[in-house]
Amino acid sequence: MKHFVCCLIAVLYISSTGLGQTDQVYRASQDENHVFGKSNVISTIHIHAEQTNINILQWERPFVDVVILNTSSHEKEEAARAGLDRVKFHKDEIGKNLYIRKLVTADQNNGGEVPRIFSELTLMVPEGVEFRLKNKVGRITVESGNIDLKGTLELCQLIVARSSINLNVSQSFGEIKITDSQIRGELKLNRVNATLSQVQGSLKAKTRWGSLVIDPTQSSLELTASINKTEMSVRGLSLEKYQLDISTKSSRINVSPSLLLDFAETETGKTLSHFPANPSVKLNIESDNSKINLQN
Repeated sequence: MKHFVCCLIAVLYISSTGLGQTDQVYRASQDENHVFGKSNVISTIHIHAEQTNINILQWERPFVDVVILNTSSHEKEEAARAGLDRVKFHKDEIGKNLYIRKLVTADQNNGGEVPRIFSELTLMVPEGVEFRLKNKVGRITVESGNIDLKGTLELCQLIVARSSINLNVSQSFGEIKITDSQIRGELKLNRVNATLSQVQGSLKAKTRWGSLVIDPTQSSLELTASINKTEMSVRGLSLEKYQLDISTKSSRINVSPSLLLDFAETETGKTLSHFPANPSVKLNIESDNSKINLQN
């Protein structure tokens, strides 16, 4: 059984550029409520999109609810309205899989008047759903959920809060913020600024160009990081609680004065092995042409 509601909302937004120009923004909202799991509970959701924000929320119901909001903007009203007809989301349920794909057709009738088209997906899902994402330009938000997230992201912001999440993500350009969460898995990052705060679990991270900030606040965390041309900062470091296994090549290390750490010199860099009796945080770091900040 499916229940489908579609409504078109036109909103005028005027922004001044100082030259008397205006920008018209019209929004199309597509509200879909599907009981996908009536015969087969949805276990995996596949999303392929561009210029789309994706919000993932968990609820106790056995089905998946999807809300779609499309926005088309242009300084000419006709072009902005026409843009809404160019964007569609195809949705297919096959067994326990839900496939969502964004399609934007070429402009045919507006004489080169190309509007800006942006979309937002909000998904309410049962616990334990696996997401497989491919998104270019947008924000992915996971809040208060227990999910698996696999994906390839470009020019995106990934935000995870108060969740238990298994990550297998490759991302180029953008930002990652994970707070107050249980994490597992692997991150492969290129030109990404990533911050892990109040997290616990086990994670592998490979970074090139960008930054990586670790602030587990004494949580139980195991992190293996391979960094290249990256600035990595470890905050709230306690010698009694942090196990450190660090190997550097052509890298700089800054250490807070009160942290008495004994680095050994090698031909290409430095090494450090610090193994307290009962560590709650275990960090294994390999650094190449990078900067490491160790802060208490």
